[in-house]
Amino acid sequence: MSDKEKVVVLPPGPEANPYVVKGQCDFCGVRPAVAWWGEGMMDLVHGMCAKICDRCSTEKQLAHAREMAAKVAELEAALKKIDDEEAKARG
Repeated sequence: MSDKEKVVVLPPGPEANPYVVKGQCDFCGVRPAVAWWGEGMMDLVHGMCAKICDRCSTEKQLAHAREMAAKVAELEAALKKIDDEEAKARG
């Protein structure tokens, strides 16, 4: 089952208190959930989120950090190119 299939839509009303997380993690199904997880702020605002445990949350954060770290060299090169073009334009 993919992460997208595990998304839970919160019901409207007081039972949808976003600060209360009960039950098991929707990702591993083993550990108790401690937070809500969404792909972005809009998911959380609209209740399109899943319950997540500390371990699964840390695993997802680590994967994201590795992805971002892989882009550092490319972004540094792009920044240098922009700076070089601006310096050349100034003379």
